[in-house]
Amino acid sequence: MKIKFIRISHIVFMFIFNITFSTMLFAEEFVGFWVLADSKGNPFEIQIRNDGSASGTHGKDMKHGSWQEKDGKIIISWGTGWVTVIAKDGENYIKKAFKPGVSLNGIPTNISSAKRKYNLTPIN
Repeated sequence: MKIKFIRISHIVFMFIFNITFSTMLFAEEFVGFWVLADSKGNPFEIQIRNDGSASGTHGKDMKHGSWQEKDGKIIISWGTGWVTVIAKDGENYIKKAFKPGVSLNGIPTNISSAKRKYNLTPIN
């Protein structure tokens, strides 16, 4: 009985470890600086951090937010109520922005490309 419990415990541990590790690896794909465009086509930048926080340069309102990974994309919730979603689209990335109160299943307020910025100097 004790051996069976140890085996089951080991299997459960490995399952949880694999899920956690794969989520961390996936999230790493999004950590860093990104250049996006607003509804007028003006570029702005966001920074996605390992600790789940995000910051942006789009106006005075989009300075701080938090993000989470869900279904192969990251969802950034800003203090203003806006939500930004970044997802892989083939070989590229796409950004969808949603006004406060709009469901993520609804029509985005704005869609643009999302490009990883490899120069780590933030836009001011």
